[in-house]
Amino acid sequence: MQNLKTHLQRYKLRSKFQTHEIPPSQLQLFSIWPTLPPHLPNADSLDIADPRSPYLGTRLLSSKPPSTKSYPLEVYHLRRTLHGVPEGPEEIIEGSALPAESNLDVMFGIDFTKGCYVGQELTSRTYHTGIIRKRLLPLSVYPSGGEIQEPMTLAYDPSISIPLPPSGTAMAAEGEKRSPGKFLRGWGNLAWGLCRLDYVGRVLKCEWEGQVVLLKPFLPEWADREKDTGTVEPL
Repeated sequence: MQNLKTHLQRYKLRSKFQTHEIPPSQLQLFSIWPTLPPHLPNADSLDIADPRSPYLGTRLLSSKPPSTKSYPLEVYHLRRTLHGVPEGPEEIIEGSALPAESNLDVMFGIDFTKGCYVGQELTSRTYHTGIIRKRLLPLSVYPSGGEIQEPMTLAYDPSISIPLPPSGTAMAAEGEKRSPGKFLRGWGNLAWGLCRLDYVGRVLKCEWEGQVVLLKPFLPEWADREKDTGTVEPL
């Protein structure tokens, strides 16, 4: 949060506004899914449709929990992973992530009619040429021993509980020297990786400290369906 405040202060220039950090005891953030009962708003709440994916429903800022059933934070991470929505500095790496590689171009995170911002020239050129070789992609993770078959769809399986690689571990493809990408983080059998698009649908692996897991990257529903080599089951 402090990094965000510092960033806003740096670029506000002479604009007449101030930033204040509001503690969670006064205001909290919630995600209300479309499949849940409708939330009953209160006077101290503000809700807006989540523009990143229709499957994520509504983002709610409220001084108290919503009037619907609540779930652990991990369930939210699993849901957005299934629908290809990256979030936070552990996936969108501060100081190195590019907007298109972070899927911001397909989630209304970039205004292509606005100029004069840091990285505008590279971002605009990438968008108009359509050449994007890597993206943050959801991964299906499973053991390498053969006890679980290669997944054909991206789905959460609570029965799979295996150690996950450390963040930044390089992926490898059978018989190839170049790395397809790197593992970032995950929950159970679902994870995130920065992966080259020509490896979508292929079985990859991560090795670290004598351990090995297999991974398979999928394209979410926002991708071009003609190039989609996998399917996604909603959570």
